Amino acid sequence: MFFKTRMRRLLRGMIEAAAPPGLRPDHGATVARALVLERAAIAFGLIWQGLSPAQAALVVIHGARALAGLGSAEADRLAGAAARFAAQHGLEAFSVAIAQDVLHIERLRALRRQGHAARAPSGDGRLPMLA
Repeated sequence: MFFKTRMRRLLRGMIEAAAPPGLRPDHGATVARALVLERAAIAFGLIWQGLSPAQAALVVIHGARALAGLGSAEADRLAGAAARFAAQHGLEAFSVAIAQDVLHIERLRALRRQGHAARAPSGDGRLPMLA
């Protein structure tokens, strides 16, 4: 099975698991949302080259959390789905590291929006985990 096909299948499972209670999206909506989240993660600057499909799906879902607005109800549901998924696949430490990196990126972006000079530790604007 191709990498992207497997990664998207895992991502769709997390999207369905993160749906609000009582609202299960139909398959077409889930497929469309997975594609949008994948493209948004790319636009956000997240890279998953060299990762397993499960790790790549976690990177995308953590990017979706940031785009949903950290602390929002949707972000909390996505975080719960990511935590359950990571526990099922033995990727808890990886998930925590990616969540911390995404949070750090969001803090740097907030500082830049306020006019502060801020850059990532790697010096090229990307964090080591996401580079």
